[in-house]
Amino acid sequence: MARWHEETWPAIRAKAKRDGGEILFADQVGIRSDQVTGRTWGEKGRTPVVRRSGNRF
Repeated sequence: MARWHEETWPAIRAKAKRDGGEILFADQVGIRSDQVTGRTWGEKGRTPVVRRSGNRF
């Protein structure tokens, strides 16, 4: 871990900065290709407008 923190991570960060990139971290939070898209929450009594097709991916 120390080697990654001291060597690998700075190289990744420098490359992203040089290329104008952005580094994002994600984990397995339950993102699925077959999730039910188009569902959302809204204020009680007001129907929310969902601007999604409902298609996967």
